[in-house]
Amino acid sequence: ITNGVHIRSWLSHDMTALFDRYLGFRWKDAPEDQSIWEGVERIPDEEVWRTHERRRERLVAFTRQRLSRQMRARGASPSECDQALEVLDSDVLTIGFARRFATYKRPDLLLADPDRLIDLLDGKLQLVIAGKAHPQDEEGKSIISKWIEFVKRHEVRGKVVFLADHDILLAERLVEGVDVWLNTPRRPWEASGTSGMKVLVNGGLNLSSLDGWWAEAYRPEVGWPLRGVDDGEDAERLYSLLEEDILPEFYKRDERGLPVEWLARVRESMASLTPQFSTNRMVREYTEKYYLPAMERTHARS
Repeated sequence: ITNGVHIRSWLSHDMTALFDRYLGFRWKDAPEDQSIWEGVERIPDEEVWRTHERRRERLVAFTRQRLSRQMRARGASPSECDQALEVLDSDVLTIGFARRFATYKRPDLLLADPDRLIDLLDGKLQLVIAGKAHPQDEEGKSIISKWIEFVKRHEVRGKVVFLADHDILLAERLVEGVDVWLNTPRRPWEASGTSGMKVLVNGGLNLSSLDGWWAEAYRPEVGWPLRGVDDGEDAERLYSLLEEDILPEFYKRDERGLPVEWLARVRESMASLTPQFSTNRMVREYTEKYYLPAMERTHARS
């Protein structure tokens, strides 16, 4: 039985209000009911987009404050802390990557070709990276050092932020505000993974290795895949997807200034995957497939 996430715990207040208005209140009681989420089609494009834009703006504001505090705690000067309050841009495609820095998760896959990544960042892309390594994981700590050194490069200053640690508040802000959630584990090491499930209902999309839950969830209409086998092949695929598919689709706007194709993908992801990967569905499956049959077998033997 695949894991799920408790939707209301990870859903932003803005999206909650939107769902209350267009889906009715039953979505809160039975979020695993696929028919309820068909109502996502009734939400106007403008409202979906403006709601998500507000969440991205708040993520940017939160990231600036967290970075400034992080720098102050490490002895940075007041002017350096002030500069931290100017990083990122609330109108730019934002990718989030936050997890434990273990080597099998390949948290440095985006750094396979730093110059190519810099070109992408110049093309209206920004990254919020967060996480930590186990104290005895020297390779994981080394990958963190690679990101910290990259962030210091003048060509990317303000476009990539590394936040130390990874707490619940940071996770909430990230899954509520990112446009794309990146997950790059090497197959078959991902047990299930739930972080990408948390962005579904908030209007984010997944770019992930075909492992864990994403191997079950992926369809071309809801996000983008990496094979998760060969590092070089996956790095090339990652750059190509960003260059040829993700960035162009995000910035392709209609006369209203809306990314219609992007929003169609968001709707499909939200409507089809949110109920499928909720804890309500998970608990129901455990109950019906295991707990009740076990209870019946116990009673039959007594």
